[in-house]
Amino acid sequence: THSRLFSYATPDGKTERVRALTVFLVNRRATVHRFYADVSYAFQARLELVCEAGFEPRRDLSSYRAQDWDLRVADLHYRDICEWAVGRNVAAGWDAADDLAGVVTRVWTDPLPSAEVERVAPNEDAELKGRVTFGMETLAQMAEADGVALGGALADLPALYGLWIEAERRKLAGLPDRRRETGESLIAEMESAKSRITNGIDILARDARARTAFRFMNLAVAMAARRRIAGATGDPTALPEPEWRPFQLAFVLLNLAGLVDRRHADRETADLLFFPTGGGKTEAYLGLAAFVIAHRRLSGSGVLGAGVAVIMRYTLRLLTLDQLARAAGVVCALELMRTDAKNIDEQGRRLLGDWPIEIGLWVGSDASPNKLGGKGKSDETTAVGRVRRYRNGRDKRAPAPLKACPWCGTAFTPSSFACMPNEHAPTNLEIRCANTACDFSRNRPLPILTVDEPIYRRLPAFLIATVDKFAALPWVGETGAFFGHVNRFDDGVGFYGAAEPGRGRPLFNDFSLDPPDLIIQDELHLIAGPLGTVAGLYEAAIDQLASRGAGENRVRPKIVASTATVRRAADQIEALFDRGKTSVFPPSGIDRTDSFFARTVPSSQNPARLYLGIAAQGRGPKLVFLRSLTTLVAAAQAAYDAHASGNGKDRNPADPYMTALCYFNALRELGGARRIVEDEVRDRAGRYGTQRRRVDPADKPFADRSIKEPMELTSRVSTDEVAKAKQRLEAVFGLGDETVAVALATNMISVGLDIARLGLMIVQGQPKTAAEYIQATSRVGRDHSRPGLVLAVLNLHKPRDRMHFEQFGQFHRTFYRAVEATSVTPWAARALDRALAAIVVAAARHIDGTLTPDAAVNELKNHVGTRAAVRDAIVARAPERMIAGGRAALTVLIDDILDAWIATADEQSAGGNAFAYAQRKSPHRLLHMPLEPEIGNLAAPHQRFIAGRSMRDVEPNVALKVKDPHGNTIANADDLV
Repeated sequence: THSRLFSYATPDGKTERVRALTVFLVNRRATVHRFYADVSYAFQARLELVCEAGFEPRRDLSSYRAQDWDLRVADLHYRDICEWAVGRNVAAGWDAADDLAGVVTRVWTDPLPSAEVERVAPNEDAELKGRVTFGMETLAQMAEADGVALGGALADLPALYGLWIEAERRKLAGLPDRRRETGESLIAEMESAKSRITNGIDILARDARARTAFRFMNLAVAMAARRRIAGATGDPTALPEPEWRPFQLAFVLLNLAGLVDRRHADRETADLLFFPTGGGKTEAYLGLAAFVIAHRRLSGSGVLGAGVAVIMRYTLRLLTLDQLARAAGVVCALELMRTDAKNIDEQGRRLLGDWPIEIGLWVGSDASPNKLGGKGKSDETTAVGRVRRYRNGRDKRAPAPLKACPWCGTAFTPSSFACMPNEHAPTNLEIRCANTACDFSRNRPLPILTVDEPIYRRLPAFLIATVDKFAALPWVGETGAFFGHVNRFDDGVGFYGAAEPGRGRPLFNDFSLDPPDLIIQDELHLIAGPLGTVAGLYEAAIDQLASRGAGENRVRPKIVASTATVRRAADQIEALFDRGKTSVFPPSGIDRTDSFFARTVPSSQNPARLYLGIAAQGRGPKLVFLRSLTTLVAAAQAAYDAHASGNGKDRNPADPYMTALCYFNALRELGGARRIVEDEVRDRAGRYGTQRRRVDPADKPFADRSIKEPMELTSRVSTDEVAKAKQRLEAVFGLGDETVAVALATNMISVGLDIARLGLMIVQGQPKTAAEYIQATSRVGRDHSRPGLVLAVLNLHKPRDRMHFEQFGQFHRTFYRAVEATSVTPWAARALDRALAAIVVAAARHIDGTLTPDAAVNELKNHVGTRAAVRDAIVARAPERMIAGGRAALTVLIDDILDAWIATADEQSAGGNAFAYAQRKSPHRLLHMPLEPEIGNLAAPHQRFIAGRSMRDVEPNVALKVKDPHGNTIANADDLV
């Protein structure tokens, strides 16, 4: 027996402690406890305390007097949640109290705590659906007529929202003063959102161009949705009409004013779509993107509406690949409508322009080749080399990180990829569907660009990129074309800017293309810490390049962000994007369970995600993981066998639990667990059903199971393998596909793994942040008909794990309250040391066309105005209080960098030597990568121009070659690297 301290609050407010007796089974063969012992490894006796007068809840978590806005909102939202007891080395439970007036008379220790996190779902109330038109194709049809019918179909959306706001206002009457003040501020945000939605409807009613763009948007998203749901074998026309969820349509309407009128005040407001994981955020901002592309094409005839209209940025490969496939479907629909003979004006011109509407994937070379290659340049890093190797079977990696056609769902084959017009002098890597019935086969390639060189030339309307890729701005002159700095064109080839002087013919009336109108930052909470700090500095250059005009006439891109977990979002957005106002949509309600557009669904209506906590004193976490995983995979097999149908066609309800998704906080922990899975779990699972029986009542809860090699989803896995892994995880057991029994993953899966069939997760150790825990565990149970089960294996010897175990229920009852504030400090001294020179070069090189060519690095001394413009823009953006020495010190620092640039260029060009930004050997180039050995040989001014090709890593990689004592390679030791 072991003694545990247990604390509770007495009616007089004093805290008392008692000793809770915990009994461990010494004889693990005891039949009555056999099943439980196999799961937890230790049976703990429950100690129950009874107090007739009732216990008092712990109130120390209240934020009633907090100054932080998010804490005040949390205090309002969780005003009905109390903590009645906390365990010591064990969790605690108590009788449920319905409200603050409830009396709890019993508390007890809970060795296997559980908690339900109820599903937050979009509001699809019958009255709302009955009075507002949400059908995409119906809305598109109404938009073809005048604006009266369309306005009438949407008018009840803000009206019903207004009625709900009035009901929320009445809730303020019974609140304490400070909470009432918080509620009044929330009401003001609701009123602002309602007003903006109403304004968007008015724009559609009176603006014919906006109405036409709205029609194209609805048709494009509807066509893509039909194709995605139908898949490779279904009939898209047989599906019901796709519909917007109310919050999606409202978010589109809310943003119309700032997108249609570039000088509207809403243009400077950053809109944050804050909605739980799996709620449908992607469709909302894809609708915005389709609207922006269509409106831009309608505003510029011929090729003048071309150029990059939308930039969507991500931080993780998995997320980028997932969103590429979904966004590509919308772009395919727009391109089909562009070439449709029905979409022409009175003069016979195409409404959506003469240049193809395309989507570009601008990422690192591991995901897609950055160069086309050609005659004499066909190594495996080029598109030509990768196509050849993939076609002849020497390389399993596809030339592009797509496994199936985003339009019809047919899997790609080696013949789907081709460098055109030929492999000796290619201008593009084209992708064609293998399905001849698909619209994008034979002579019509998919409108997808995956190689950097054609992306710079063709300027896709929709650019998907990783945040890191923008570190290329100072290095690559062609990147300036993304921001509209092009004024020449060549039919069938693309556009040219200042980086390629003399090529192509001038655009009509010497026009240049417009800069991007919309920048979407998905998963905003990931742009934090060191990455967010450096990215915030690069935003100073990006914002300057994408802006036009000056002073009050300055026009900047619209910023839209999305996330499911965030705190202090306004501070983060201001530090990153220099937007003084942030609008969160949907605004929070007075109660956390209802914001009109999103509502918490009770577990009695839809099953909630169930969380279980397990920990064992004196036992290592690897042993607990082994026992837990073995039990779960064997139990899943038994459930699967029990529900197997004879025809093999019906979906087995146990299928979501046949794949155990295991989350680890570090590669080191994952590597050790992989050995456990490959050896001990595989061995024990194969005989577990035979050896483990429940005696009383008699039962056989487990089945023998054969476990194949575990799948790994980590940074060590290539992008091509990640795409294959997603396909395997989506495969249903029993249908002949290569399925996955155990998947081992790090935080790569915390965003972007949107697979509805996954239902089982083991979390090894509490993740470093609550946001990470929420995001990662939300990967399972995304479909409410397949509820998720999460087992948190916690280590009592780690203080943080122990705290979560002791307060397991309370933590999950106040899930989103625990999200930490993110830190972004782009103007910190060390950040300026690392990246200021890079953004100065990026801004100067691209805002002045005479400085853009690689060999024009010497010209800065002749452009005093450019020098002043770059300096003033960066200094004006920097907050005075955030810089050591203030803006004056930053001004001096930038001037020193510009002087060092001129001095270095003069020194290196002396005697007629060629000097460039990047395309020369050191020291005859201005920029150098961090840790390059040549840096030590450079003059002091030259050493200031260190610019990474990534915003994260500066440490060199170290490869470990694991060998035995005799120098021989150890088989399967790659996961140790």
